[in-house]
Amino acid sequence: MKIKKMNIFTNFIFMMILIISPLIYLVDVHAKGNEKKSFFNGMVVGAYSHFLALKELNIRSKPMTKSKKLGRIKKGERVEVLGRVGTTQWFIIKQDGKAKGFVYRKLLAPILDGSISESLTGKLGYGTFPLCTYILKFKKKESINNSLQVISNYLVNFSCQDGKKIFSFEVDMFLTELAYRYKKNYIFQVNLDIPNVLDKTGERISITNLYHIKDGVLEPLSHSNPIISSKNQKISKYNSVEKVLRSAIVNSYMKWGHDTWKKIILSN
Repeated sequence: MKIKKMNIFTNFIFMMILIISPLIYLVDVHAKGNEKKSFFNGMVVGAYSHFLALKELNIRSKPMTKSKKLGRIKKGERVEVLGRVGTTQWFIIKQDGKAKGFVYRKLLAPILDGSISESLTGKLGYGTFPLCTYILKFKKKESINNSLQVISNYLVNFSCQDGKKIFSFEVDMFLTELAYRYKKNYIFQVNLDIPNVLDKTGERISITNLYHIKDGVLEPLSHSNPIISSKNQKISKYNSVEKVLRSAIVNSYMKWGHDTWKKIILSN
């Protein structure tokens, strides 16, 4: 009986090796034909591709902490991701166009490049709001002191008409390039501030939009003074920086509301 039990146990171990070995082979970045096997056998799922290292981390040969170290990624270094290993917390990263190794995904955060090469233009109109055209221009990138955060700054020029009155004004705009956690999701912040128009507290009127990169949704979050905000809110799905910026302008135009528009007109 002892021999029979040993045979059953041995057979079980042998079967487990047969099952596990192909999986280990498939996720080893140095295995022959790894990239095709990984993607076409469902071992790697799609993921957002641009990340930044929140701290120094190891590049591993397999998606496990005890596997061989292939290199290091410095804090603040940008990383290109090929995909995620199944439902695990491991990413496959790419260097020089090829799979390099595995990194732990919780030590990375998504990033955007907010720079745009050409100005964005558009037209706006809703109900009794002024009819406007806008020109958005990229100004510069700015690092936030003592953090990894970088913001892209823009200037938006509005030319509007309200009845017979023609007027223009400028709006400051910025986009955070490093995502941060908000209600368990990664989001980017897009703000539009009117420098010369103040709310009742003496602060300049500001609209905040949150871009949820996972779902591609831009959500108008707040007004510096809720009393003068519009009830009209637009939630859009966009997948490029240009579209996110355009949508943020539309959201702000709607959310300023009639009282804010009166203040803008009186300031001209």
